[in-house]
Amino acid sequence: MNMSVKLVTKEINNFLKTSTPEVLCIMGKWGVGKTYAWSQYLKIAVDEKRVGLSRYSYVSLFGQNSLEDLKTSIFENTINLDQINTGPTVETLHSSIQSMERGGRFLAFLARNLPRIKEYVPSLFFIVRKQIICIDDLERRGDNLSLKDVLGLISFLKEQRYCKVILILNNEVLAVNDNEDFKNQLEKVADVEIRFEPTPTEAAEIGLDKVAPFYDALAKICVVLEIVNIRVMRRFQRLAYGLYELLNGHNKKIFESALPSLVLFAWSFYQPKEAPSENFLKVFNRFGHLFEKDKKESGDEKRWRLIISATGYTIFDEFDQLILDSVKRGYFDADLIEAKAVDLDRQFQSQDQDVSFGEAWEKYHNSFACDETEVLDGMFAAFKKNVKSISPTNADGTIALFRKFNRDKQAEEMITCYMNERNEKRDFYDPRRSVFLEIKDPGLSRAFAEKLNSFKDIRTPEEILINIAKTNGWNPEDISTLARVTVDGYYNLFKGAPKDILRIIVSQSLKFKQYNTSDKDMGIISERSEEALKRIGRECLINKERVSLYGVSIDEEKSAE
Repeated sequence: MNMSVKLVTKEINNFLKTSTPEVLCIMGKWGVGKTYAWSQYLKIAVDEKRVGLSRYSYVSLFGQNSLEDLKTSIFENTINLDQINTGPTVETLHSSIQSMERGGRFLAFLARNLPRIKEYVPSLFFIVRKQIICIDDLERRGDNLSLKDVLGLISFLKEQRYCKVILILNNEVLAVNDNEDFKNQLEKVADVEIRFEPTPTEAAEIGLDKVAPFYDALAKICVVLEIVNIRVMRRFQRLAYGLYELLNGHNKKIFESALPSLVLFAWSFYQPKEAPSENFLKVFNRFGHLFEKDKKESGDEKRWRLIISATGYTIFDEFDQLILDSVKRGYFDADLIEAKAVDLDRQFQSQDQDVSFGEAWEKYHNSFACDETEVLDGMFAAFKKNVKSISPTNADGTIALFRKFNRDKQAEEMITCYMNERNEKRDFYDPRRSVFLEIKDPGLSRAFAEKLNSFKDIRTPEEILINIAKTNGWNPEDISTLARVTVDGYYNLFKGAPKDILRIIVSQSLKFKQYNTSDKDMGIISERSEEALKRIGRECLINKERVSLYGVSIDEEKSAE
């Protein structure tokens, strides 16, 4: 039967409090926390002295290939319940033998010869009796261990050894034949069968540490996303702890705004079949439906937009890129996080000076009053007052909204104000280099392009190659600049490059011939880079070997030059 966590807890507590031999079966999907919940409830019951037996053994069938293997594992993992927090050790094995009141010389001999204990363990299964035994991962047992043998042993432990056995499994993934056998045989063995299906709220309460400083926020996001996989939740929590520690001491809003991104990226990475894709999250814009009047959202797109918006996630930015990279790697680059956090501190300090722009948008979103004039006039005034702290994407969204209400004159005035008041570096105006969403309003896009063209590209070829390697992207200007570099230029670039970036720029310069054979400039870049490497390779034998690592071979007849 299906049960709420509250009822499952009650059944487990009833199971634990007596010494009556019985079998309890808990079924549920992978990751929902069946084993975790059982372990937690057992520890609580032990602490509160509500357990009818004094000994316990936990065994996973993952990789178990025979009944003898299973019996051995049950004995080896047997502990006194007051050792529940340390688990089985050599000491607990010694204790298991010494604690037996019967056994005479044989047990005494084994106690004195623990290093050779493996030779005698199969014979020791006879001392397994009157204890709690948890058998987990039935569906993951080895090919040579049959379902019938496992259930037969469970029945034997209950009937002949007076044990209490708990069986934990995901019955949905049992092989078709096994599942049919399981249904037929389980009813003969199990006294109670329950299905563990926690709600998102219950899963968060079970799986997340309530002492975490971000518990409420993380739990709320998990509930909004309807996540019930506790294993995945705890991965979120581990990443959140890491990011929280790095951002401690910075503006608290940085972590608060980053947490939804962290959870969404981790969810997409760990559960790609259930979560929105990485690409969807990258192009997501909470106000994106305002930009394109004719675009129709699919049912899934609309559902994802509403759910994702409810987490507090707005749009993919540069800090999100750092977080996404960290999720994929499994750890954070402390230096990169710190550098960006310092920059965000300044931005939040600027935003904190006046929050009227955000409040103006709140009036738009959080009301159904017919107050168009009041809302838009307030938003217009707030935009001009806070223009220095408004991101390009938010400016784009605001301007798009005004055009939607036929306020084109004010939209153009906001563009003029934005361009006059912002004095940013070149990359701020280049959507191809920045990770903020491409500007969609034609007027603002044109203004950004004009501003971008007013800058002279003073970057070195080395800087361009490093940026391309880092972002896996480029624009026509990058390719044009690199194609103007001569063979001598690449020779000097490679010879003078610092050792920590040499491999990056050499590899990237050679890659262009793989990207687009129809692009003449890309071919020129790789050809000149390769010729420069050949020149380097002809200088000495060791350099000949070095350049060969990049797939560049030196013609023997020219090696004497």
